[in-house]
Amino acid sequence: MKCLISKIIIDSREDSGKKLPVFVSEHLKKCSGCRAYKNLGRQLNSVNPYDVISDQSMTDLNRKISANIYNNKPRESKRSIRLFSPVPIAAIFFIIFISLGVILFQGTNKSSENGGSKTLIDVATTGNMKNINDLFTRVESPIKREAEELKKTINSAGEYLKSVMDFGLPGIPD
Repeated sequence: MKCLISKIIIDSREDSGKKLPVFVSEHLKKCSGCRAYKNLGRQLNSVNPYDVISDQSMTDLNRKISANIYNNKPRESKRSIRLFSPVPIAAIFFIIFISLGVILFQGTNKSSENGGSKTLIDVATTGNMKNINDLFTRVESPIKREAEELKKTINSAGEYLKSVMDFGLPGIPD
């Protein structure tokens, strides 16, 4: 890590002419790799790259580039469509798994309105048929009570309407 930081600082201070920080100087005394990196940077800065390249080499390079541009046909890139890419399939299975978990275990932790009744899972684990029958009668009895109360309400509403209004339809007895 020290080498990476030292090389970054060496690169940043190379063109500015500023001195290197003390910890980088101390690191250069100990690390031969960073010392070689600094010396290579000095060598590259001292040489003008345009002096090394001749006019003949530039014309040859230009000729090769233009020949390759005009002679080469554009490559047809073969794009293969992967029908079963692993990332989307894994995401789909994860979403399905979470959805099924939410749907299946949605009401298992809710307490019932009848304080003493057991949940269906507890009854099924005991394996006792009597408990299952008790559970069905407990579930059925509130529904029956609700239906009977609704029937009484409808009958009393009908009697009230008969007493208040006289429909007087012919052929329909009171």
